[in-house]
Amino acid sequence: MKNIIVAIATVIGIAALTAYVIDISSDHSSEPSSSLITMKNELPGDLALQSSDEGAVSITATPKLSTGDWEFDVVMNTHSVELSEDMVKSSILIVDGKEYKPTSWDGAGPGGHHREGILKFNSITAGPKTLILKIKDMGGIQERVFQWQLK
Repeated sequence: MKNIIVAIATVIGIAALTAYVIDISSDHSSEPSSSLITMKNELPGDLALQSSDEGAVSITATPKLSTGDWEFDVVMNTHSVELSEDMVKSSILIVDGKEYKPTSWDGAGPGGHHREGILKFNSITAGPKTLILKIKDMGGIQERVFQWQLK
């Protein structure tokens, strides 16, 4: 009896694994347009974290690019000043020389010594070569520059 239960469990396991492999290898969506394929190939999803430890505030920024909104995870830490800046007003994105303002900040509001959130921009263009995120007037530093080379 014990051998029958083991055999049944083995068959069920193999069937489940086979169904899973077939499911992940089949395409459930309709054929995407060629422009979407091109855009996906030209935009890396995630780029390396960059940091600035100048002055009294430490800031890290990590881009998360997609065909939708472009997002930058931003983390700010300090032990000596209040982080009261409006991130939408203090930030600018430069893509291949052209400036863009953020659409929103989804994160901790002004105040405190530790803030983090997502700085959002509208999707800009397919195939950028250079991204520069500037954050102004944070912790006594007039301008911090975070730069990524994509090509």
